Amino acid sequence: MYTHDQFFHAAMKVPQVSRALTRAHQRWEDNVPASLEFALVGKVLADHFEQFTPMELQVMHGVLWHGLYRSAPSLRHLVVCPLISTCLARARRKGGKQERRVRGYLMQVAGLAGIEANDAGSLARFRSGANVESKELELFFERHRGRTEHH
Repeated sequence: MYTHDQFFHAAMKVPQVSRALTRAHQRWEDNVPASLEFALVGKVLADHFEQFTPMELQVMHGVLWHGLYRSAPSLRHLVVCPLISTCLARARRKGGKQERRVRGYLMQVAGLAGIEANDAGSLARFRSGANVESKELELFFERHRGRTEHH
């Protein structure tokens, strides 16, 4: 099982994530709430998506995928909400091309690109850019977990 420490050790290989988490730890005197740490990663992913190198996107892909499919339910929950939900909300604010790219990237990370939209209403809303509730996302990822075990 992928742990909280492994998740952040890997995520901090991306400089923008490392800087954001380091600042948070300085401000919170190393007592950063876990939900804030995950939300910060989602914020950085959405806000800096266009500046990430292909290697940084690949690192984040692995980090997120392992967090979704190779971790305990408590870590998986933090990846879905607040990380993914924060990332989606930030991307929605940016709109247009950036929002579509971030959503497409998250679909690819989740290994769901090949699933038909009618397979789940939440996927259709996710693809369309609608605001999908975090619990709905969590249930959706859980239902389709077995389809992504090939990684």
